[in-house]
Amino acid sequence: MSELAQTLQNLYGAYQAGEVIQAEIGIRSLLQLYPEQPDVLRLGALTALAVNQVVTADQRLSKAASLTPLTAEMANTRGNILKKAADWPASREAYQAAIKLDSNYQPAYDNLLDMYVQSEQPGQALTLLESGRDFGEMGEYARSQALTNLGKYEDALETLNAVNATRYADRMTLQRVVILSAMSRLDEMKETIGKLPIGSELFPKALGIGVNALEMRGLRSEALNMIAEYTVPSDTTPLTYIKGVQLLRRAEQNAASRALMDVAADKFDSNPEILGEMANFALSNGNAPGSCEIYQRALSVKPGDLSLMTGYAQAAIVAGNYTTAQKLIQSALGQAPNNQFLFALAATLQRASGADHTALYDYDRFVRPYDLDPPKGYADIGSFNAALKDALGRLHIYTGTPVNQSLRKGTQTDINLALVEDPVIQSFFDMVDGPLRDYMYRLPQDVQHPLCRRKRESYRIAGAWSVRLSESGHHVNHVHPMGWISSSYYVDIPPSVNETSKEGWIKFGESSLPLPSVGPEKFIQPKPGRLVLFPSYMWHGTVPFQGQETRLTLPFDVVPD
Repeated sequence: MSELAQTLQNLYGAYQAGEVIQAEIGIRSLLQLYPEQPDVLRLGALTALAVNQVVTADQRLSKAASLTPLTAEMANTRGNILKKAADWPASREAYQAAIKLDSNYQPAYDNLLDMYVQSEQPGQALTLLESGRDFGEMGEYARSQALTNLGKYEDALETLNAVNATRYADRMTLQRVVILSAMSRLDEMKETIGKLPIGSELFPKALGIGVNALEMRGLRSEALNMIAEYTVPSDTTPLTYIKGVQLLRRAEQNAASRALMDVAADKFDSNPEILGEMANFALSNGNAPGSCEIYQRALSVKPGDLSLMTGYAQAAIVAGNYTTAQKLIQSALGQAPNNQFLFALAATLQRASGADHTALYDYDRFVRPYDLDPPKGYADIGSFNAALKDALGRLHIYTGTPVNQSLRKGTQTDINLALVEDPVIQSFFDMVDGPLRDYMYRLPQDVQHPLCRRKRESYRIAGAWSVRLSESGHHVNHVHPMGWISSSYYVDIPPSVNETSKEGWIKFGESSLPLPSVGPEKFIQPKPGRLVLFPSYMWHGTVPFQGQETRLTLPFDVVPD
């Protein structure tokens, strides 16, 4: 065996043993000596992906593919890289290429199924599951998720009940929590949360689902009791403490949130996630320089962490440390090249520093209102909106505001409306097809632009929901991190939302950061039958409105397909 082959074998052993940083360091050394050696590049793609360097992984694999024939394993690795980047159509094509090269290569089937689940494509997941291949526990877990996304909760629960889970036990328990929450079987939901080990990495998510389920049903005291119950045990993990802190803050229990943060900080004073939340507290309390110092401490413990770098970038912008913020955003984009929040931060950095931000925030080009004609079968848009309001009203079953969304003082549906088998709702998606295709057609060809470079001929509705805001209701400034094109369609508008003031209007450009000089730059008046399309990375929110009537919308996110 040659010296190079022995070194590669050792590095691959380190990679398989989870020593991914050491393996990546070794690959970087080898690439200095063998920059065009296919085996070094292929392993380098794996190690780069393992340390979340998505762009580097893609560059190495692309170079390897230019030097040697494509194999099923290489195509599968490319699919994994693209899946990590949330480039769903390209990852699908890569997995399908792997299967075409070797129809018996099971990892490609497994990863294709996982991609369908992650990207919430339940129909495609179920079709693959019926292909006759044995996916084991993973397949039944995926089946339950797909059925849940389709609103077939009893079938999803039945699927889980038929499995004696081992490897996927915690994930299946979490899925039960999701299903029981959706079915309003709250006592069973609480019991199931208690069955999940508090030390599980999935426990914070289960706690968030449980608290949100109670809040949406107006059960505030029960929600607070649940937070208290699971942030007292001695084996409560740092991430569960953080989830409790965030839930209390979102429920406007600021004193309790601060007190719990202090407990967590005393118990885990050097934990990077706890330090990150402490830094977030400092920023929210007006201490941006102190926040930056804490983020630096956190990153010294956990270098390259995407969440910490993103938080630090926000603090650096507010503190005026623009060069630091720029470096952090660029590093984060190396891990998440399609993360829309990072592009929102880039635009905010440009505005705060006085740089030109119009390439990203070209409102005239990228924010487009469409006043729609009704679908077939309706005399006018008013009669269609009346039918749509009735259909959505049957799905607005909650009385409380969710704690995991941008709205304040209102309710939101919790199922993807694009998957609901209701003729009126499906007519809505038929109606918006033309405007969507017009919007995509008008996007210029630009491989460097985060919106335009993802342009394809087809699209998929990645999520659709309805929001009903009541008096003083509004959306805080936010973006849609996993989207591409976002929207708002106005179904029913109260009289106070009109041209005489900007109450209830949608606003663009103002971030969630405390930057008084970076305010909104564009407003659009909502009107019944109006659809507004804009990039998912563009900051948007709404102005609160007065009056007893409600404001009903049907927003959705679009991704390339």
